[in-house]
Amino acid sequence: MFGTIQLGWLQLKHQKLRLFAAIMGITFAVILIFVQLEFREALVVSAVRYHDAMQYDLAMVSPKTDFMVSSKQFPRSRLYQVQGFVGVESVTPVYMRLVSWRNPSDPSNARNILAIGFDPTDDGFEQLLRPEQMEAIKIPDTVIFDRLGRDEYGPVRSLLDSGESVKAEINDRRFTIDSMYQVG
Repeated sequence: MFGTIQLGWLQLKHQKLRLFAAIMGITFAVILIFVQLEFREALVVSAVRYHDAMQYDLAMVSPKTDFMVSSKQFPRSRLYQVQGFVGVESVTPVYMRLVSWRNPSDPSNARNILAIGFDPTDDGFEQLLRPEQMEAIKIPDTVIFDRLGRDEYGPVRSLLDSGESVKAEINDRRFTIDSMYQVG
């Protein structure tokens, strides 16, 4: 048995450049597989991030919805209809839409941003927002900003961390940013 290992090693080291090229090719393939696995993980994590932060067992989505960012509405009566089923404790409408966000420090810079709306008196958002934030968004024209939002939306994090009041335009309407949550 040991003689076959020595013979195999002799065959491998006979052409050192070829051995090196083969090892590099295998190494590159393994690295590529790990990169693809990380891309897949990032896609899954980013796709379910908000759903994990909201406490629900079942979500109803309009059949006309292509993907969550461009969700289509359906009649509110459907929610009340579902509430009549045995085992359904509560029903909460959640609104998700891309809106136009104007950078607070540079109002000429407008970007699309995902806005999520819900009734703060409903249950199921305790992991998303703290109790004082739930109270704050009961005030009209008050929003909570995601701490992990991209820098292209302006210096919202640094302004709020320094204690300054931050106002921004969303769909050409002025809003006050009260505080930040962290989902990404």
